[in-house]
Amino acid sequence: MTGYATTEGSFLGRAYQMDLRSLNHRFLEIKMKLPKEIHFLESRIRTELKTRLSRGTVDFRLDFLKGSDETTLDFDINEEKLISYFKNLVTLKDKYDDFPKPKLRDLLSFPDVVQRRLQSTSDLSKSEGPELFEKLKPDLERLISELETARKNEGLTLQRLFEEKIELLKLQTNEISEKRQKKMTEIQQKVATRISEIYEKYQAPSGLKDLETRIASELALVLEKSDITEEVDRLNHHINHFLEVLYSGTQVGKKLEFIIQEMFREINTIGSKAQDFGISQNVVQSKGIIEQMKEQVLNTE
Repeated sequence: MTGYATTEGSFLGRAYQMDLRSLNHRFLEIKMKLPKEIHFLESRIRTELKTRLSRGTVDFRLDFLKGSDETTLDFDINEEKLISYFKNLVTLKDKYDDFPKPKLRDLLSFPDVVQRRLQSTSDLSKSEGPELFEKLKPDLERLISELETARKNEGLTLQRLFEEKIELLKLQTNEISEKRQKKMTEIQQKVATRISEIYEKYQAPSGLKDLETRIASELALVLEKSDITEEVDRLNHHINHFLEVLYSGTQVGKKLEFIIQEMFREINTIGSKAQDFGISQNVVQSKGIIEQMKEQVLNTE
């Protein structure tokens, strides 16, 4: 199922954008693009995606935004210098009454009291993976949830489409059944007429009884070869089963795909056995409907 989600945040002291896109595919295929500095997080991100998504071509991308700081910042306080500055200021305060009382914010501004420690993201190691992933995980989970929402909305649209297609397929199947009944009557009359003509022309010695037996035998053979009753029944069963699976509320894509294959099997058999132009038209229409359903099933998780 298709869908798209994006989010922005801060990671390792740098602003980033994270995108997740899902396209149609019968299996789950995950493609990823990460900055080389955090490439060692790929397996953990991939595992998280697999736990939440089961189908589709999924593209995950994380980019650090241009202009964001490429280092993480930590600070050390030089206690020795801080105490030294403080003692000197206290001494001055004792010596001069109007000298202001030392404040911490002033002390922190003195040279070498606060030392900034820089860590380049290129210095990150794989051993830091678990801790770093936990920092990224909340944004990742929110991103996946947004994608799932988008896919769910598309799923509701697909459900309505499937309902419409199934109704059209039911109409075609009903027409096939009606035309089949009419065709059987025509076949019976045609076989009986044909054999009667042959009997009148050649006058079988055994008389009328032989004629009736021959008609029954030939008619049974013709009807057996062109009987599509079982195929129509199975097609109706697949139609009902399709709706049951569609409404089951579980991951249904692969099941629906299998049912579609069975529908094709039955409608093809009907077309080859019916040997009727009217039914053939319904078969062509039915194939078109099933083909449209097949294409959309690939969008279904």
